[in-house]
Amino acid sequence: MAMNLFNPREIAILCGVFTAIYFPMMVSLPLTIDAEFRMLNGHFEAFIGHGRWANYLLSKYLLPPIVVPYFSIAFFGLMAAISYKLMVKSCEIEFSNTSILGFAVFIGIPTWSYLLEFVILAPVSGIALLAVATSVYLLSGNYEISTRRWPMIGLAVVLTACATGVYQSFILVFVVLSICVASLNQSFDNDGKRTGFLLVAAVVSLLALCLYFLIHNLALWFVEQETAYIVNYFRPDLILAQPLAVANDTLHQMGLIYRGTEKAFGAILLPIPLILVFAVIGLCMNRQSSLLALLIIASLAPFALVAMAGGLIPYRTLIGVGPVLWLAFMLAARSSAVWLRYGVTAIALVLILQSTALISQYQAQRILTDRFEQNLASEIYIRISEHADLNSPQSVDFFGARPGPRIYPIGFTSSVNGSFFEWDRGNPDRMITYMSLLGYDNLKQVSKVRRLELKPQFEQMPVWPAKESVKRVDDVVLIKLGDQPGHYHPVRR
Repeated sequence: MAMNLFNPREIAILCGVFTAIYFPMMVSLPLTIDAEFRMLNGHFEAFIGHGRWANYLLSKYLLPPIVVPYFSIAFFGLMAAISYKLMVKSCEIEFSNTSILGFAVFIGIPTWSYLLEFVILAPVSGIALLAVATSVYLLSGNYEISTRRWPMIGLAVVLTACATGVYQSFILVFVVLSICVASLNQSFDNDGKRTGFLLVAAVVSLLALCLYFLIHNLALWFVEQETAYIVNYFRPDLILAQPLAVANDTLHQMGLIYRGTEKAFGAILLPIPLILVFAVIGLCMNRQSSLLALLIIASLAPFALVAMAGGLIPYRTLIGVGPVLWLAFMLAARSSAVWLRYGVTAIALVLILQSTALISQYQAQRILTDRFEQNLASEIYIRISEHADLNSPQSVDFFGARPGPRIYPIGFTSSVNGSFFEWDRGNPDRMITYMSLLGYDNLKQVSKVRRLELKPQFEQMPVWPAKESVKRVDDVVLIKLGDQPGHYHPVRR
């Protein structure tokens, strides 16, 4: 049974598919936003303030965030392959060329790459994906809640809560995967069994959320952390004050993704809406109204966090879109109409070709940005050395941001062109930490109060690379990278 479920040959094939799509991300040093802090000083406790207590536990005690070529992305790929095998088994789908192509659709959509750009999240996200896939697998034979099923249901609750504690979007991935099983598993030969399974999955979702919030509050009680980050993405005030505007904004974001727009992905991905259309046509031809309803619900589910955030959220949270497209593809691929099966197969192949090209394009932009950052860091260090002896610690302060090159189109909210000298509108903490990674030592940040005191000095300075864009004021070297003020932490008085 275990050998059939985790057949090494089949896992290897899926890993090969993943490698073919994500190879550019696997072979270069993924020094991206947030990686700088984890590489130098850990700061795993910050995950608790983000509501990611399971991420904290995994990173601190099991799998520290390793920012190196190959491993982080490859580990995620392995977990994705095993997770997909669990889904194929849960849906009682034969492992075939169609299901292999389905995996490419499942994992190849660029919303996954937006998450993997934050490489410190890659390994733990792989574990979270495996956790929700395992939960769905445990429930796949359950049509009702009974005392003899409580152990399976309880384990599914714990696994789903832990996955949510890694990255909150995984609760919605669980919802979508549950709908996939209900739609694709043909042992649900009547709506009663299908409804029973979905009710069990709904109970698991609710209990997992309760457990997640319980542990989240306990973690904050033990390890006090700022929660401003997560609060920004939970805006009931906006929902209550402007419900129609929030609904309109959420639907707009859905349209950008499901229409495969250039704004969402950096190029037009026409196969995305075509796969959905082919699935709808197939279901309508076979008069499968219940499956059509489930497909619609699954399509809405990944955007629940968008609505909770007030209508806009980074697209890396929309990891449930890949499973939605997989569901649509598999529904169309099993249609009785030959033209529809062949048509959706051809469309899926085009989607994978485009997704692979886009991920390569994103990585090309990341490489250009990386070279820009390295050169700028070197130039800044040289200019600072003209005003101070860097053989001993030197206080510095930055003002504004310096954007990197914008050569290749990228998706909205993607971070691949986000320079350390630009992120947060210019954050001295990031800049100094990044420069320390490159070996530019003895730079230290001034206090929050001192930064506010120095602000008027920057107003009289020209912008980089002008000669006077770097100057010394008392014991601090000032560097002005842009005209607009950068990131200033609030000061408690």
